[in-house]
Amino acid sequence: MERPTPTRAVAVILAPSATMDIAIPSEQISFQAGTLWTWLFDAARAVAKALRIPRELTAAERMIVEVAVEMGGPVLDAESVAELRSRLYRIAVSERLMKWETAFLKEFDVSSWPTAEQVEASMTASLGDSHLVHECSRLMAIRVALVRQIVANLDIADIPDDMHASMLNGLSDFRTPAVVRSLFEETMAGEAALLVLMAPLVDPVRWQCAPWMRLALLEQVRLASVSHLRLLSVVPGLTIPEDVLPVDERLDCTALDQESRVLSRFLLPAELPVGRKYVNRLREAVEGRMPAPAGVRALFAD
Repeated sequence: MERPTPTRAVAVILAPSATMDIAIPSEQISFQAGTLWTWLFDAARAVAKALRIPRELTAAERMIVEVAVEMGGPVLDAESVAELRSRLYRIAVSERLMKWETAFLKEFDVSSWPTAEQVEASMTASLGDSHLVHECSRLMAIRVALVRQIVANLDIADIPDDMHASMLNGLSDFRTPAVVRSLFEETMAGEAALLVLMAPLVDPVRWQCAPWMRLALLEQVRLASVSHLRLLSVVPGLTIPEDVLPVDERLDCTALDQESRVLSRFLLPAELPVGRKYVNRLREAVEGRMPAPAGVRALFAD
């Protein structure tokens, strides 16, 4: 039996490959930037050295400083894990973060993908040699390998500057199932956490990261990697080891498609002429004078 593919609303958020039969331009592929952070750690250390010499920064290095300034202080000033996660999740769904994703993609050479050993070496050199760092690097290496398959035939130069708009539209699309939106936000919160972890590498005096905060940020990276793998589990042709992501934790394309189609039934056209009788019945339902129809209850159930 042919494996079903997600509907358009779901696929824009996921990472559609060329094998999908959905009419979505191939450049609307999100999540590639998640594989670039291993290089960004090395670049952040290079920026720190350049600021000490000093020398003129490249365009990519200037973006790293910009990220450190805009995210380092605001997030690293958090006084609790709850506050830290709240700030990360606000950034996760921001247009700013998604614009950075697009900008970094265009600045970095993705023709040479790192091996698992290179990923681990970069992350341990930047974040320390701990069990959690090794676990994050292991999951990151798997993500790198999977996304490499997806973008094998993608020309980075063809990625539009407004790619972030596609991701934001998919995230806000009413037809996108709640589990997909949740996993997407979790993944992007991990992207934000990695960016925050870069700030102390650029300037450890200006942006200090307490041990408890480093642990919380790394845990967010780990959770984000699992969420990302769950999203990638719907992409046809990708093989994710079961010891990394058990079968019962993977997304069901058939269920996602069915949920998206059900949700789409509650979308109204931009212009919908209705009669006075319908308006009066709707007013009675809203004001509580009669039980609300099943469709109205479903709209507010999420």
